[in-house]
Amino acid sequence: MMGGGLWEPNGRAILFFGARRGQLPPWSWMLTSTTGGEPRKFPLPGDDHKDSTFPNVMSWTKSQRNHEWIVFGSGSGDTCNLFRVPVSGAKLTGRPEQLTSGTAINVEGSLSEDGKLVFSSGSFGGQSWSIRANTVQAQTEGQPEQVTHTDGLVNDSPSVSRDGRWLVYAQTPLVSGDASLRLKDFSTGAEPIGCGSGFGRDQHFSRWLECGLLADRER
Repeated sequence: MMGGGLWEPNGRAILFFGARRGQLPPWSWMLTSTTGGEPRKFPLPGDDHKDSTFPNVMSWTKSQRNHEWIVFGSGSGDTCNLFRVPVSGAKLTGRPEQLTSGTAINVEGSLSEDGKLVFSSGSFGGQSWSIRANTVQAQTEGQPEQVTHTDGLVNDSPSVSRDGRWLVYAQTPLVSGDASLRLKDFSTGAEPIGCGSGFGRDQHFSRWLECGLLADRER
């Protein structure tokens, strides 16, 4: 296993980037059942290694109407956008839909059950953005709204809570590289608060800590 590690919404399988034992590169996205058995290749749009558009999977989410979506980033050069593709029974059931546009690098997307998509976007530095996604009609609504407003800081690894209220993300100064966690309450619009620091550059940890942080916050 090289990366990934995303639970299927019903908890019956795990999606990861890697290969079977002994398999040589190039690796691919694989799906393994929690009940056992050999992992199998899970094909995603653009995963044929023919160019630089190889999909970077961000999340696997079930909407309030029980529609499942895999959100992934894909692009080339200094441009990367987010897409989502419908899934059912651990199989793709339709064509990908582009969620973001433009020439920026849009990465690290997280989709809540009520259709709120939060993602990082930027070039030198990075900000987090939010846009409404209609999970019934399979389309976005309105224009992206900027969530973070900082200079000289990279705001990435956003993870939105299932009810769409809380956002936890990593904030890293470009010079020092010492990351900290920030927690934002969408319901009040208040400025994000710090909730952890002392992490090194490139540690994308916020998604792993989300459940514990939010539980402590709401007690």
